[in-house]
Amino acid sequence: MKKLIFPLIAILFAFTACTNDENQSINNNAALVGNYVLSTLTADVAVDLNQDMITNMELTNETNCFDSMAISFNADGTFTSTIAEVSFDASNDLVCNTNVESGTYSYANGTLT
Repeated sequence: MKKLIFPLIAILFAFTACTNDENQSINNNAALVGNYVLSTLTADVAVDLNQDMITNMELTNETNCFDSMAISFNADGTFTSTIAEVSFDASNDLVCNTNVESGTYSYANGTLT
């Protein structure tokens, strides 16, 4: 289970969005302004985070740790995100913590920095 922590952390930073018009070009911060809530989180391999003897690739079905994950992009180029941090205690029980992070961003030429 402990080997899953680092891949989970990497997955947690993956927020994706899709558009129907692939030719549409968005090249400014204002295009991203809004609140985005994590709706699905899929692992490459099935895991049993809640230790119910049932594995699942959809991590939101395994624990409610990720329910509060979200990111807000502001028009002034700042963001605030709520990130779930999962670990296991000495008894190998899942521990869920959330952390709020903030910073700045820019979006130009299809690249979010």
